[in-house]
Amino acid sequence: MSFDAEGFDRNVPLPPDLKISHIRKAIEYIEREATELIEVYYEQANVFSGLVGIWRYLVDPAKIIKAGKSVLIWRVDVTFLHKKDWKYEGSKAREGRGGRTHTFGVKLPARRFAKAVVYRHPKIVLRQSKPTLANGEA
Repeated sequence: MSFDAEGFDRNVPLPPDLKISHIRKAIEYIEREATELIEVYYEQANVFSGLVGIWRYLVDPAKIIKAGKSVLIWRVDVTFLHKKDWKYEGSKAREGRGGRTHTFGVKLPARRFAKAVVYRHPKIVLRQSKPTLANGEA
């Protein structure tokens, strides 16, 4: 992966009409709007996650990573999935006991998404599977 100074890997294949500038604008929009909803995060994190959850985000209460932003997007993946990539995950619930509905998942997701990272925030690294400010950055 070769990320530029903004954090974009321009070698990741994108759909024909999707451009890096569109992803940049989407990130800016989500960060701006999610910052307005930060109180929801503190009151009910699961609801906030449902609103922002399709993006990999980080809550920064001190607003030091991006000036004035309580929420920032630290990673965006773009991949093309085909029928063969999906797996059926049947419900384990028994009749009369409730439970989840039947769902589908991606087969071998780590491998499938490994080369799909189109954006990675340059100041964020993963430590113990959690997004964290890289050393010496602010």
